Amino acid sequence: MFNKQNLNFKPDDIKVFINQVTDSLDPRFLKYNDKEWFAELKCKVSYKNKPTNLTLILKVNKSKNNGYSWDVVSAKAEFLKFKPVRSDSVIQKNMKNFNDSLLLKNPEYFLSPVSHGIEFTNVDEIFLNKSKINSYIYPGSRSFELTKLLAVMAKSEIVFGQVDKIRYHLLQINDWVMVLDHFNRKDLNSGWLINQLIKIKDPEKAGYKLRQLNIPKT
Repeated sequence: MFNKQNLNFKPDDIKVFINQVTDSLDPRFLKYNDKEWFAELKCKVSYKNKPTNLTLILKVNKSKNNGYSWDVVSAKAEFLKFKPVRSDSVIQKNMKNFNDSLLLKNPEYFLSPVSHGIEFTNVDEIFLNKSKINSYIYPGSRSFELTKLLAVMAKSEIVFGQVDKIRYHLLQINDWVMVLDHFNRKDLNSGWLINQLIKIKDPEKAGYKLRQLNIPKT
């Protein structure tokens, strides 16, 4: 389960974790429709005709008709960091109008619930169907960076290239965060492995999501 080549693991933490999740009286299980797991996609894009990197954070969303999809919940990139120094009423009004336009979803446009099984090779649909972008966004609070990304996409200033790396953040287990990475090597300690095991109290996980995934606290 663990990346043996990572020497930062604390043996005592691993022992406590394994005993906790395999407790015969109170075992812990992970489910696809859990709310607290996230896919982190490191992507190559072209922004204003210049190659750059973009990180998308996705999570599973349940629709009103009980269907599931992967939705974008956050974004990170150098070109998304800039914030206006002064309060520009025109900018604020445009951002509000853009946010309001995202409230409705078109059920015909979504990322397949098994997108993780094909390594999110279909994430380009978000950029190709920019007029339906609201259908791919997780409902709720949005960071400045995600709001700006949506505006950039609406103005056709960004072109998607490819997904370079996928990482999963699993926060479902009480008092723990697991970070999974994929390792392609010849020995048995390969495939999807826990590469970080973080002992953290549940109330502190909102801070983890803000720092690591740029997901605003709600």
